[in-house]
Amino acid sequence: MIFPSFLRSIIYHSKFPHQVIYQVLLGLLIFSQQTSAQHSPPQKFTPPTETALASSLLWSISGNGLRDTSWLFGTIHFIGNKDFVIRPEVSRSFHIAEQVAFEIKLNDLAMLMSIQELLLLPDGQTLAGLLDPNQYEILQSWVEDSLGGNMALYDRQKPFALLQLAIQQLVPANPASYELFFLQEAAELDKEIFGLETVQDQLAAFDSIPFAEQVAWSLETMSKADSLISVYDQMVSAYKQEDLERLYAMIVEESPELRDHADELLDRRNARWIPVIQKLTAEKSTFIAVGAGHLGGRQGLIHMLRAAGYTLNPVLPKTEFQK
Repeated sequence: MIFPSFLRSIIYHSKFPHQVIYQVLLGLLIFSQQTSAQHSPPQKFTPPTETALASSLLWSISGNGLRDTSWLFGTIHFIGNKDFVIRPEVSRSFHIAEQVAFEIKLNDLAMLMSIQELLLLPDGQTLAGLLDPNQYEILQSWVEDSLGGNMALYDRQKPFALLQLAIQQLVPANPASYELFFLQEAAELDKEIFGLETVQDQLAAFDSIPFAEQVAWSLETMSKADSLISVYDQMVSAYKQEDLERLYAMIVEESPELRDHADELLDRRNARWIPVIQKLTAEKSTFIAVGAGHLGGRQGLIHMLRAAGYTLNPVLPKTEFQK
């Protein structure tokens, strides 16, 4: 386990690792939330499960032989500082839990920094060679005009890297991050940190989507930044209301791109996480923080854990609970 003082020094003083964590969190944002911003505001949504989920980002996990209660918390990977809130029940459950799990192990710096290599195209391939000249010219102009950069720096990188850059333009300046907050708290409290998957797992899921589609997402994100910021604000509003059903609708039901690939980007990942969650919660009380988009839906974590025999209850404001 990494000692808390060492982890704190990495988070607060080492710019490159911190930037890598920021980059990874941008990737999580693309996977579980921001892709839905390609479309108009969601209309009335019919929940995909028989009973609508309660409006709560925090759920207790018990039963099925567990000795201690664990907790599942839905995050939004980046949010403006004025909207960042940790309600008392969330703080209390985090402090009670003996260990913490994120989508990936955020204190495994070797794994995090491997993203630089994983974002490279296969040997011999370049974006200039993969894209039609018109698409490449649009990307080149955007990189030069909006980022003040040189397209040559990105020509060997997968479209996912450019999509990260486009998404970054939508994120509030100096944003808050629930993952970084809990990572720092875990370091202070000497809690062991786990990941439900690896960076390699995440990028493999995205690599299953044709590059042409990824480029199309990037181009649309670049061309509709103002309207996408408005949609992102609506997502933040739904998040602050802890409305899982609305969030799921915005993320999947109102996004044909993500809906077409929900199996790879959400469902299969959720299914792979269940055995990991079962193992962690059987060993110790665990606080699990993942993107809120993973909680709702028929293949969401709440439904799947219930189907596996666990009792999941919403932890609403002013709920009193014990370990």
